[in-house]
Amino acid sequence: VAEVTRFGSGRVARLESAPESGFERLEDEHAVLIADTGRVPPPEFATSAGAGALSFEFSTRFDRLIVNCGMPHSAEGEVRRSFRSAPAHSTILIDDRGLASLQPDIDLLGRPVEALFSAGEPFVPRREHGELIIGHRGLKDATGYAVERHLNLMPDGKGLFGFDRFIDSAESGETRCVTLAFHLHPRVLAVPLSRQDAVMLRLPHRTPGRDMWLFEAPGLTLRLEESRCYEQDITLPKTEAIILDVPISGTTEIPWRLMPYRG
Repeated sequence: VAEVTRFGSGRVARLESAPESGFERLEDEHAVLIADTGRVPPPEFATSAGAGALSFEFSTRFDRLIVNCGMPHSAEGEVRRSFRSAPAHSTILIDDRGLASLQPDIDLLGRPVEALFSAGEPFVPRREHGELIIGHRGLKDATGYAVERHLNLMPDGKGLFGFDRFIDSAESGETRCVTLAFHLHPRVLAVPLSRQDAVMLRLPHRTPGRDMWLFEAPGLTLRLEESRCYEQDITLPKTEAIILDVPISGTTEIPWRLMPYRG
């Protein structure tokens, strides 16, 4: 990777966009975010890819906060399928359907497999004044809505601001239920507050003053749901996900943010 990103006399370029693989990156001196734009890979890779269209992972310089579930090394069959599916990612569902899905297919050797499929194309990612905007049409035909996800690292380490726009292209005003999922890293402890639209995130191994963050979706009700996160240095994968279930009718924007918490 270092050789690919290297240029000039020993300098290293920070790779912000990888359109061939469908990933975008936001980074500053305080945090890094990597987002999946929803591009379906070529057939030879589609049988191992996850349905993570518009999902993202977010880390500070010290801690991982928002993640995708990953995959157990020994996973096979239905277990493997569940961790490749959209709900195992920090992404968006409409009426419990992901923007991309897994469909039965046949590989080059004639064996039955499950390949990543999408009924619509992703938007071309764009950046406006430091904001990353990605989008997808994967459920436009099925639900009438295209989706845009706006992601912005706030200055001076003030966290991540985002909002998701559901575009009613036909202006039908049809009612749908959208679900936003934010899977937490196992080292993050979610602490409910008296407010229904926010949850405190505690980082047990951090020093006081740097050990708390706040996730909030103003005016909405969020809930915590059991989740898993599999990565190399995690022996206990059990964690939680922040879930927002929101009915929409017509073009709608849902804002949310993740920021350091001062109490």
